[in-house]
Formats: sequence, C-alpha cells, structure tokens
Amino acid sequence: MNLAENINKQQLDRIPGVVQKWPYREMKNGNWFPVQFYSLYLTDLFHRISTGKLFDVNQLGMIAKLDSSYRPARREFKTSSQPDRFGRRALWHFKSDVTKSMRAKTDTAIVSKTSQEKADLVWRKRSRLLLPVKVQTNLARVIAVRLDEPTLGSYWVTVKFRNHNENVLEKAICLWLNSTLGIISMLGIRTPKKPCYPDFSVHGQNSISVPHLPIEKIEYFASVFDEYSDTVLGKWCDADDNGRRHLDDVISQTLKISPEVVATARRELSEEPMCTNQRYNN
Repeated sequence: MNLAENINKQQLDRIPGVVQKWPYREMKNGNWFPVQFYSLYLTDLFHRISTGKLFDVNQLGMIAKLDSSYRPARREFKTSSQPDRFGRRALWHFKSDVTKSMRAKTDTAIVSKTSQEKADLVWRKRSRLLLPVKVQTNLARVIAVRLDEPTLGSYWVTVKFRNHNENVLEKAICLWLNSTLGIISMLGIRTPKKPCYPDFSVHGQNSISVPHLPIEKIEYFASVFDEYSDTVLGKWCDADDNGRRHLDDVISQTLKISPEVVATARRELSEEPMCTNQRYNN
C-alpha cells in the first residue's frame, strides 16, 4: 500500500529500491523483464542479449522442440525401488544438493501407474537435455543438465533439437546456459512467484536467447562441455567459482565479449537477492 501511494504521488525518493523506466507499450505486450533483476546492470545486459545487441542470437524454440513432458510423466509414471521389465529410469527430481554438475545421472526407476500403452507414448518424449520447471535460485549450481541417455522427469522439460547435429547442440547449449550469461538469459524469462523459487514455463523457455554460431564454434563448445561436464559448479552467489569462471572465459572469448562485461555480470548475479536470499549488497 505504501509503495502504491508513493508511486501515485510521484514520491519516488521514498521507494526503498531502484526505479527503472520502461515503455508502456512493452508492458502492454507482456514484456515486464526489468522487474526480473534488482541490478540495473543485469537488466540492461539481459536486454542486450535478448535483442541480439551483444552477439547474434536465436531463440531456443527456433532450433529445438521443448515439451512440457513433466506433466504427462507425473500422470503416467511413478517412482519405484525396483525397475520393471522395461528397465526405465528417470531424473525425477531436481535436488540442489545432488545435481551439481552439467552432466547428470538418473535418480530412480519409474514404472507405469495404470496403462502401459499410455506410458509408452509418454516415454517417447524423453531427451538428453533437460531444463527445470522450478529452481531454488539461492542453492542451485546448474540451470540445465545433459544425461548420457535420454529420459524424463517430474521437474524437467525435455529438449530435442531439429538439427542432425543434436549431440553437439545439446552439449553446446548446456554449456551456454550454465555460463553466467546463460543463467541471466534464463532467469530473465522466469515467472517470479517466489523470489528464490521461480517457475519456468515452456512458453518462456522457448524464448531463451542462445548464441547463433557456426558449426565449428558449436563443436568447440561441445568439446569444452565434455571436459568440464562432471565439474562441480559453485552456487550462483559465488562470484569466484573456478568452474563458472572457466565457462565464462570460453563464452567471452568465443563470442568476442569483453571479459570485464562477463566478470561484472558474474559479480552482480552473485549479489542478486534471489541468489543470496538476502538484501542486495548486504
């Protein structure tokens, strides 16, 4: 109530926070991304990434098919301590204290609840690259994972690429999303129902900005993924994490972005309230 009153009376100096100006036409069209970050630097950086002003971009949905397979997976499957005759396993949960690296492993066997025919149809939706439905942002270390074998999960969106180079694309995009700029690109499209536990809709994930690169650079990203896929990454509030810094160096060099820009982004992200669960610069 106090915030609304101060805005109505144009008493912006009384508002405890930052004030950003954003065109009404953008808000009318549903573009509210300036409210996604407290840091003005991150707001501007997300805008430059998503509009292709920092480097050439595609939207993820232009090169891949994203499927909200977690809903039918929850409906048709249940976890089991013993696999059935199909031997199906899933990455069913997203536990921040377990999933710490870009390469993930399944965590449980799954079996059909009722109809094996319906379960078979859902199983076809599986993929190796998975994006989360929810993220505990103050505890998470990764924002996308890749498995050696395609699977499903109750907290994961499946991603299948339309290009025949799907293996290298999966690895390259997983590397990008787990870099600082990739994390920012995904956090900018989240639905912030809870500050440190936002939702990610498939509609929003389709609009995630990813670099538009020639095949040789995609293959280079994939090779770096192979090298660091099992590296335990630090939390996003750790600006000095060596694993993330290396991913960021690869990104900045390949995309010809100033290392200072990426280092500042890493520092600003580490101070974001949604990553620290504390006040900004506390």
